[in-house]
Amino acid sequence: VLRYYLRQCARHPAGASFEESIMLRAILAISIVLLAACANQPLTHNYQGDVQIRSLTVDFESLSALTEPEGKDQRRINSWQRVFQAVERALDPAASAQLDAQLRRFERLIVDGVREVSGVPVVQAGESEMVMVYGDHNELSAIRFEYPVDAGRAYMNLRGYLSYPSSDITRAGIGIVEGLVVRVSPKLSLEVEGVNGQGERFWHTSVNYNALREYIVSERYVLGVSVDGVSDGDIFLLPLGQGVIKALAEPLRVEAESAH
Repeated sequence: VLRYYLRQCARHPAGASFEESIMLRAILAISIVLLAACANQPLTHNYQGDVQIRSLTVDFESLSALTEPEGKDQRRINSWQRVFQAVERALDPAASAQLDAQLRRFERLIVDGVREVSGVPVVQAGESEMVMVYGDHNELSAIRFEYPVDAGRAYMNLRGYLSYPSSDITRAGIGIVEGLVVRVSPKLSLEVEGVNGQGERFWHTSVNYNALREYIVSERYVLGVSVDGVSDGDIFLLPLGQGVIKALAEPLRVEAESAH
């Protein structure tokens, strides 16, 4: 069954409905997390010299899937509205700079945190290139930090997945004016893969962290155009990043105590 869904996710047929696409993407993401958990390997420090960071990626569960209405006409309006918001934000230098700064803080939090709690000498061969990936309805679906690496050196890949295990949606109003409040409790999963210069894994593990609070995403629609933005949704990653590093440190501490 898993192989079937993986093949379907890879094909992503053109005729697939929005709901089918979201379901397949969710199954693929969950499958990756499950497979990673099954293949965990304790930290062995079986490497020579520094370990270069190769990539840090975070994929996002679609938030629009939680609020997507049934009507095709309203769905089209929402699509236009999201494009409008994205263009408006892109043209706002202050908003764009603030988002970039937060994402860079998250990058440093994760990379530095993995180095500190594991003792692995993780280094960067150069500055990373930050890439934002947009999916259906112009929604941010992934963030990728890509680093230059030297061939034949030990390296590390960090992969994250942001999901919303629980959510609560409140709608108010009909027709021209519609109010929508979405409360979500996000969860960040992090997979760490370390490979030495001989191409052998010296570490492979995955951890999860569930947010200790709810975050509110509020939007008020007037003729399909939002007059409110996300209240605090763009800061999900910072507290989640801190939490997932603490979750990573705990099993390492237990392993160290057991070794003694």
